[in-house]
Amino acid sequence: MTTIARAVKTCEACPAQWDAWTTEGQYLYLRFRYGHGTVEAQPSPDTDTWTWPVEPLAEFWWGDGLDGSMELPEFAALAGLALAEGLVEEHKSGPMYVIELAGVELRPADLLRDYRPRPEGEGRWT
Repeated sequence: MTTIARAVKTCEACPAQWDAWTTEGQYLYLRFRYGHGTVEAQPSPDTDTWTWPVEPLAEFWWGDGLDGSMELPEFAALAGLALAEGLVEEHKSGPMYVIELAGVELRPADLLRDYRPRPEGEGRWT
């Protein structure tokens, strides 16, 4: 059985997904969306290095087909993966992400504000 030594949750839901590494150092992409879970072996978290398509190492169906939220222990059990003793799931946070929208740079904190179009000629957002 493959054992996960490190896991970083990169998305909470729709899909729930993780960057994970086995005790042997193999990178795995774990994903659950639309009730379908997959485990893919890829070279690294850098999607530019990924091979497409790839045959999943494991896959499962769970829920009603609309499910996209799951915790790591449940995912591992359904996918036939073991979690290393003492594994602490890490979470990727948003401050490093910048979204560019129509030439306007927005940071995650900006996305929490109430944006309303300004009157014509006064810029894009209030």
